[in-house]
Amino acid sequence: TEELPPSCIREGVSGLKKILEDKLTENRLEFEDIQAYCSPRRLVAVVRGLGELQKSKIKTVTGPRLKAAFDKEGNPTRAAEGFARSLNMKVSDLEEIKIEGRGLYLGKRIIEKGGKAVDILPDILKGTILNLTFSKQMAWAGCDIKFARPIRWILALYDNEIIKFSIANLNSGNVTFGHRTLHPETIAIKDAGSYFKLLQDKGKVIANDIKRKELILNQMGKLEEKVWKGNYRVILDENLLNDVVNLVEIPNTIVGNFPGEFLYIPKELLVEAIQHHQKYFAVLDKSGNVSTKFLIVQNGIRDNDEIKKGNEKVLKARLSDAAFFYEEDRKHDFNYWIDKLKGVIFFSNLGSMYDKALRLKKVSAYIAGLPGGSGPYEKDEVSSYLAAASILCKCDLVTNMVVEFPA
Repeated sequence: TEELPPSCIREGVSGLKKILEDKLTENRLEFEDIQAYCSPRRLVAVVRGLGELQKSKIKTVTGPRLKAAFDKEGNPTRAAEGFARSLNMKVSDLEEIKIEGRGLYLGKRIIEKGGKAVDILPDILKGTILNLTFSKQMAWAGCDIKFARPIRWILALYDNEIIKFSIANLNSGNVTFGHRTLHPETIAIKDAGSYFKLLQDKGKVIANDIKRKELILNQMGKLEEKVWKGNYRVILDENLLNDVVNLVEIPNTIVGNFPGEFLYIPKELLVEAIQHHQKYFAVLDKSGNVSTKFLIVQNGIRDNDEIKKGNEKVLKARLSDAAFFYEEDRKHDFNYWIDKLKGVIFFSNLGSMYDKALRLKKVSAYIAGLPGGSGPYEKDEVSSYLAAASILCKCDLVTNMVVEFPA
């Protein structure tokens, strides 16, 4: 596909496994295990131990009631003979079938032999892809289906045999593509077992997202232990890590630096700007303070000074914005922000956030007046603190920090 957003990749990989499992089971194809993998440009399902044939199926066919199938002398009636002819059988080949709650019928249990897996798989795989759904889907030119991003190729192999079907004007085959810039050419896959190794060795793509994650963590660990000698450590956010894993097809960690002039900005704001806005990893020094170092996970295999400088420039611009908004917020006292609450609607017919704060003030005053509501403190003192807190607690909602850097 075209590059998939991380959120779509997560939806796709979970849906791919579940739908394929269900369809194989519905079609009576036994398998040992199904694993789904992903990268920004591909969703991969690997089925291990897939049976060559469907399981046989016993089909019960019923005809007339047993009473109506034979006369008093035990001879078959026309109804019984007609039913036998419809099955290309003799009446003597039929048997009694008991149906719970309905009684005895003349019928036959027929064993349907399973078909070959290779003949059934085209419909299964096509149905699996067409049943994948995403929270955000799109259509593209010359195609009558919707998907998270345009589908550009379909690789489908049963051992070394191509499973042939068509979707979105594309025919399945044994061809895939490598890394968009490092190996954009086609790669022919001879058999399913060689897919991952050939794609990594020749195509410069690690299609196994678990291995990409391990590689990123190993690169971070080497930096912390061997390069930084324990003087710095990476802030490891699991959600960010999972996103970054699905933004690259072959990860390479690069250390960048930003100007120390931004270190006066509060730690939480720095981390927010570095990690959640730019998808970099912030780095702490021995004292637990944010350092000027940060980690870039590049979609490539070599350190590139231009990439490093470009990312440093982007982060510097983002931190300049953060510093500007932080300074702007510090110019105003609480009265300014309280007044701004009047311009923010809380809910239709329920007034503004300022009105909500006033209601909160009344509720807190009531609670403070209850027996024991003030705890060990004087009631007047508690009421005063609660009244101030009730009004001030909503002020952050209208600051530049919250508007521009929502957590």
